[in-house]
Amino acid sequence: MKAVVTMKTVVSVKGVVSVNRSIPRGPPPAHAGPSPRNLRSGISGSKHQQQQDAFIIFDLDWFKQVNDQLGHLAGDAVISDMALSLQTVFRKTDIMGRIGGDEFVVLLPGIDATNIQMPLDKLRNVVKGIQFRFKDDKVEITISIGSTLFRSGDSPIEAFERADKALYEAKNGGRDRIIYAD
Repeated sequence: MKAVVTMKTVVSVKGVVSVNRSIPRGPPPAHAGPSPRNLRSGISGSKHQQQQDAFIIFDLDWFKQVNDQLGHLAGDAVISDMALSLQTVFRKTDIMGRIGGDEFVVLLPGIDATNIQMPLDKLRNVVKGIQFRFKDDKVEITISIGSTLFRSGDSPIEAFERADKALYEAKNGGRDRIIYAD
């Protein structure tokens, strides 16, 4: 029997979907990335309430080195442990999904510019605080985060592209940081 990691949400081949189910532990399936149609279904009706939705993309810093130096089983264990830790970070209304090997997206409905920093800091600090060991090796985990708020008239792809660009800025700026795209 395969071990499983329980997550509030997962990414399907068709995009981000909100579900409550278990994900088989193992390499992620290849897929083409988020679908605008499915992302759009996760966006709240908060636009009618003076609040916005935020979109974030994050990935593990130097994750390839974990796989290369310790093996893919270690990399898989790191992602599984991180995913379990994230259950303490996000609200029940937030939608999280894995879109690639070590890359995740989160939709935070009903949040505005004055309240976005706190969950992003919490995310970064929770991941950084994971005490992970694989066999006799200690593995330090940090993440880089790109975030943006949905603008009036934005498509999910436009928000995704801004957050993705901010993620690359965070990585190029030294990693273990948060970049917000206006």
